[in-house]
Formats: sequence, structure tokens, C-alpha cells
Amino acid sequence: MKITYDQKVDSLYFNLIDSKVFESEEIDPGVVYDYDEKDQVVGIEVLFLKGRTPEQVKHINFPFSKEEKAVLKEFFVNVFA
Repeated sequence: MKITYDQKVDSLYFNLIDSKVFESEEIDPGVVYDYDEKDQVVGIEVLFLKGRTPEQVKHINFPFSKEEKAVLKEFFVNVFA
């Protein structure tokens, strides 16, 4: 998993699988899942990150493993610090 943050647009992107995006779906306001041809989630974009409270981010349903969630938690601690 590769995490990138674009400060200019306040957007966080999780690149889960190195695959071409076939379709995208906004699953929550400002949370977009990217899918490949096999309907696998290949990326997740979170818009307006700094406009969200840590509690709001915590309640986003990320399809991550326990280990990936630990990496994500560490990342958010640094972003919201």
C-alpha cells in the first residue's frame, strides 16, 4: 500500500494495487473507491482530509488489514499533529 497526500487539494490517496482504474464510486461524501476490471478496490481517495475530525476519519470503512490499519493510524497521527 502506498499513501500519498496532496496538500494543494487536501486529498489523501491509498494506492492498494498497481492496476488500471476501470471505475470509481463515491461510497461516502468525499470518499472515492477506485475499482479495476475485476471489481477489486485498487485505490481509495479521501477528499477534504484536514476538514475532517479524527473521529470522522476513524469511522470511514477502509477495507484494510490490521497491519495496514496500524500504518494508517501512524500516518493520521502525523497529519493531524
